[in-house]
Amino acid sequence: MKILVIDDSSEYRNRWRNLLEILNHDVIEAEDGYQGIDQIKSHDDLNLIISDLHMPELNGIEMCRKIREENLAVPKILMITTEANPTLKKEGIKVGVYKWILKRHLSDDVFKMVINEVFK
Repeated sequence: MKILVIDDSSEYRNRWRNLLEILNHDVIEAEDGYQGIDQIKSHDDLNLIISDLHMPELNGIEMCRKIREENLAVPKILMITTEANPTLKKEGIKVGVYKWILKRHLSDDVFKMVINEVFK
């Protein structure tokens, strides 16, 4: 499966990439929402998007909103973030986020389980 990882933190991009490659997924990366949208437009064969919320230029919720405005065909979007604000989570779900996951609760094993569940 081909997965787009969008996060301004190279540490998290590398972590998600390493775990996804262990699960035999192909990974494409972007550092913010604008780069994410460019990658979506360049790759029509994406199976999953994993995005952070807080990023420079264009945050995760605004990126999802633009994806909807531009009617881009996208797979499920996982928002993996440090943000626990229920209002933001509700807004994320409203604009197309499939799952909202807190980084601080996400061990490598739980991450792998979530990814496998998405593809069942």
